Amino acid sequence: MRDLYNNIKTSVALAPQVITSGSGTLTGAAIDIQGFDSLDFDAMAGTEAGVLCATAYYDIVLQGAEDDPANIGTPLASTWADVTDADDILGTFVDAANGVIARFNDTTATPGVVKVGYVGATQAEVRFLRVLAVPVGVPGNLPIAVLASQGKPHGMPVTQ
Repeated sequence: MRDLYNNIKTSVALAPQVITSGSGTLTGAAIDIQGFDSLDFDAMAGTEAGVLCATAYYDIVLQGAEDDPANIGTPLASTWADVTDADDILGTFVDAANGVIARFNDTTATPGVVKVGYVGATQAEVRFLRVLAVPVGVPGNLPIAVLASQGKPHGMPVTQ
């Protein structure tokens, strides 16, 4: 039996924090997907303080970027764009046109976890992924974090 410990890389895509409508959009860390053939995002939310509803909620948006040719291994800042192709995602795309992979509102159980898999870019140049936490309307406060787990490494053991 192969162990899982040496076969996955776990990264904080969005550090645990309490997001508020006044926080504005929170930008997560760039996840380098080179060297791995699978990726999973787990968006986690705690118990909200205040109101989450159909007009006041938080979206988790997935974005991709290409490598900076002048600084290999660094995302080219001008190329960040929403991942909008449903073929790239495993799970339910909440709003494919805007790259929304998770929505925390009155119909999403909180505390809870929304899991989404990323199976590959339709554009071969995408090397980096990140998530954004975007308040819509005037939602209540919500503890939130996103974890990225990468698997099927090209080399083992995987270092964190």
